[in-house]
Amino acid sequence: MKTKSQKTKKAVQKKPVTKKSAKKSPSKKTAKLAAKSSKSSKAKGKGKTKSLSKQVREGFETIAAGVSALFASPATDLVSAIKKDHEGLRRFIKVMKDTERPMAERRQAASLFSSLLKSHTIAEEKAVYKPMESKSDHELTVRIEEGYVEHTAADRVMADMEKATEADVWTAHANVLAELVEHHLDEEEEEMFPLMKKQIPKNLEPDLIINYLDLRASTQTKITDENAGVLNSFQ
Repeated sequence: MKTKSQKTKKAVQKKPVTKKSAKKSPSKKTAKLAAKSSKSSKAKGKGKTKSLSKQVREGFETIAAGVSALFASPATDLVSAIKKDHEGLRRFIKVMKDTERPMAERRQAASLFSSLLKSHTIAEEKAVYKPMESKSDHELTVRIEEGYVEHTAADRVMADMEKATEADVWTAHANVLAELVEHHLDEEEEEMFPLMKKQIPKNLEPDLIINYLDLRASTQTKITDENAGVLNSFQ
């Protein structure tokens, strides 16, 4: 016959474990789902990393392509860059001097010409003439000083032309301006530039080009495809 204490002990042993106190071990199905989810998260993480790497790589490729295009341009030396502006100026001069064309067309050409010339003059004086003054021999120094004088003369005639209202007065100023600028461009290309090419320090030329282009881009108030000059090479 069982005693009271034995019965109590047996009852305690058979007492069911409640849900609150139970610690269930994961089933095989749950474990598989967890593993799959973890694998999927890692795959997504890798995908994001690959996507980011691709973006960075493409960014560098774009920059590299831009730099390559810049240095593949015909204006990779200072003289070539300046000559690009000269080409634009000469095209406008032809229209300005052509009395067979309507006055409105000639005045429009003069307006675009003036915008290009003013910017070109500032860039040439600050980024070319001034830095080269201390690095030039006597002959090139004289040519640079002549350049300053011719720029000043052209600026004065151009200002008078822009004020002229009568057709004949405007034409007279336009013709004189055209002659001044044509002479200046020819003299630079035939006499100054050959000297400059020999005397520009190779380590200085890249900085001169960058400064010239920067000044051209920041000082021209009216830019079109027709009067962009050297800036057309980098658009």
